[in-house]
Amino acid sequence: MRSWIEVILITLFFFFFVAKPALSDTYIGLGIGIQDGLNGGKDAKEYGLTVGKKFNDFFAGEIKTRTKIKDNSTSNDQRAEFALIGSLDMFYLRAGAGRKFERNKDHGYWHAEPGVKFKLTDTWSFKTGVRFRDSFDPIYEQSDITYKFGFSKKLNDNNSISINSKFKRGDSQYNSIGIGYKYKF
Repeated sequence: MRSWIEVILITLFFFFFVAKPALSDTYIGLGIGIQDGLNGGKDAKEYGLTVGKKFNDFFAGEIKTRTKIKDNSTSNDQRAEFALIGSLDMFYLRAGAGRKFERNKDHGYWHAEPGVKFKLTDTWSFKTGVRFRDSFDPIYEQSDITYKFGFSKKLNDNNSISINSKFKRGDSQYNSIGIGYKYKF
């Protein structure tokens, strides 16, 4: 019996004095969206997970994954990327690199997204940006520009929900709409 009490006390000590302070200013986001493929492109469903950490008032870092399931196709793909985000007032710049995993065509890419985010009310905010992306190796023809905008609603200090839209143009093209949930530690 005593060993269980010790395990519980050590676990609580670890959470309150080690893990919780390390998790402050950390967030996790989940997203789901639908894509309308253009010019013969496949429609698809998109699922994503983002984990981020705010380092200070100006810089944050993120790791993001995304899985795309194309309708009536077996050529689904995944992405994993990291980004550093710099922000000043309502302006931000998100830049980083990633890897796209496709059958027999895995490749790396860079991305940069300047944009603005500002509060509409105490609980509502608006964000818009333009994402530029290109593969490191031009044989993959992955150069595109994505125009983004979305609204988010802060439910409380830790939880928020969002709705967003993307218009991707370039080597692949689609319009999409999605919803998201974000939890801040």
